[in-house]
Amino acid sequence: TIPLLSRRFLISERSLIRGFKKLFGVTIHRYTLEQRMAKARQLLLETDVAIGEVAERTGFPDPSYFDKVFKQFYGCSPMAFREGPRKA
Repeated sequence: TIPLLSRRFLISERSLIRGFKKLFGVTIHRYTLEQRMAKARQLLLETDVAIGEVAERTGFPDPSYFDKVFKQFYGCSPMAFREGPRKA
């Protein structure tokens, strides 16, 4: 993604990375992860789409890797996350 963006905006990858962090206060990778996790959260809370489909829709072709990243980000599995708010 970074090489594509740098070519699109006609700047070096290094300048893109530095400028993004300076402007937004987070790395491009962190920002992308936050956006993907926000979308995953929305799908888990608002739909009954299977966890594997949520993973795929948020750019994770491997559901087990999605599960691992989701746990690191939110502190619980996607299934526990989905079940938790609905019980409350």
